[in-house]
Amino acid sequence: MYELSYMPTESEKENASNAYIITMMTVTLGLPFPILNLFACIGFYFLIQKKTPFTKFHSLQAITSQVPVILMNSAAIIWIIRILFQKAAISNEFISYVITVAIFNVIDIAYNIVAAMKARKGLLYSYALFGPLSWMLIKNKSNTDV
Repeated sequence: MYELSYMPTESEKENASNAYIITMMTVTLGLPFPILNLFACIGFYFLIQKKTPFTKFHSLQAITSQVPVILMNSAAIIWIIRILFQKAAISNEFISYVITVAIFNVIDIAYNIVAAMKARKGLLYSYALFGPLSWMLIKNKSNTDV
């Protein structure tokens, strides 16, 4: 597990938690345009990039974890547009893919809720793949003790 050399302040905890909340809100509100989610996460990261490693870690984890979800949502949206405007057939593959994407979105929202709650408590909650990647990026960019 990762450790910090300091205890996060209330402001840091709130900012880290907000990274996940912004992610959930933009997924829900911007579903027809999945790229909006990525822009919102990156925009929030740039707002807090001068902050502490705790907030940067959670913000980067929120960004990196959204990339596969955004790609899956984008493919689903493109497929739906093809069906609507090019009169493509609704196939079993399409239905299976949409169900899979819906399941991944529900799982993603659940993970974001857990991560937001853990961040609000001042914990470095890490996703299996995206946590180590985010931590590595933070450690490489940080000149101070993390």
